[in-house]
Amino acid sequence: MLKTDKDNNYSILPDTKTTVTLYDANYKAVNSVELTSNEFGTFSGSFLIPDNGLTGNMRIASKHGSKYFSVEEYKRPKFYVQFDKAKGSYKLNEEVEVSGKAIAYAGNNLSLIHI
Repeated sequence: MLKTDKDNNYSILPDTKTTVTLYDANYKAVNSVELTSNEFGTFSGSFLIPDNGLTGNMRIASKHGSKYFSVEEYKRPKFYVQFDKAKGSYKLNEEVEVSGKAIAYAGNNLSLIHI
């Protein structure tokens, strides 16, 4: 944390308490924590982001500033692709045919689209 004087000179604020607040995508305060800066004027803390509600742009703010960040829903992949080993060596701009299979995490094979 920094402070400025009338000449816009900056100095650190060690051992200073401040409240940091987490705001959700609807600009509603979700949680806040009181933190104290260390000898270098910095502090750290953590929030748990609510697992219900909207995703999107959230904000962490104190009287010293704020920062937006994006929260997106985790989407678990439903399948993976396994390619067969390459047969031979290839040159730049040469056409290459690759084969493999798509397998669902449930264990069943999936149809591949030939491109």
